[in-house]
Amino acid sequence: MIPNQISENNGYRYYCDEQLNELNRIKEYRRYGLSLKEIKQIISGNIDEKIALAERNIQLEHEIQTSISIKMQLDKYMSCHKTECTRQYEIIENKTFEQKEVITRKENIELEHLGMSIGKLHEIAAQNGLIIAGSHYVRYDFLFDESGDFTMETCLPVITAELLPQLCVEEPSATCIYTMHTSGFSSIGNAHQKIIEYAQKRKIKLTGKAFEVYNSDMSAEVYYEIYK
Repeated sequence: MIPNQISENNGYRYYCDEQLNELNRIKEYRRYGLSLKEIKQIISGNIDEKIALAERNIQLEHEIQTSISIKMQLDKYMSCHKTECTRQYEIIENKTFEQKEVITRKENIELEHLGMSIGKLHEIAAQNGLIIAGSHYVRYDFLFDESGDFTMETCLPVITAELLPQLCVEEPSATCIYTMHTSGFSSIGNAHQKIIEYAQKRKIKLTGKAFEVYNSDMSAEVYYEIYK
């Protein structure tokens, strides 16, 4: 092989080795979780490799700690959820749901809209200078109607109702069966079921009106009105 050919072959081999090394670096950076933009900046020399990797290391540590925190919360939630069906609810008869002045909004019971009303009620209260007087709640009506049609209204208690009677309505007091639910709002149906079973066993007649009061600690109070 003549000298020029040897020189050309060595140059090509060197070029291929460089390309292979760069490809391996890119694969390694990707394994560390660096973005393609960050990798390009490192290879082009716009940012220092050590600084970029150190920042990624800090980011990973933050992600790990966040994941651990979420995992602990999920474990706690799942533990509560598993025991909720078997836990003994304390049922109280003849509990009074106190009379209130409230602003209300009818719920759209389609899943994608459910629960949106409370934000609107807080907005109305703020715009009209109404002072909030307690936890919001949902009132159900006609739960046991043969047609299967029931209604839901979200209600927000206020204490300045007399200033704006056109906005506020009176929620009359009701004599109820009551229990407290403490395992998150997503499994609150268990509390409803326990109250209904309790009433059926004791032949207590329910009117079809019920209340869910949502507390800030994620507990909920459930009331079912009974015929006096």
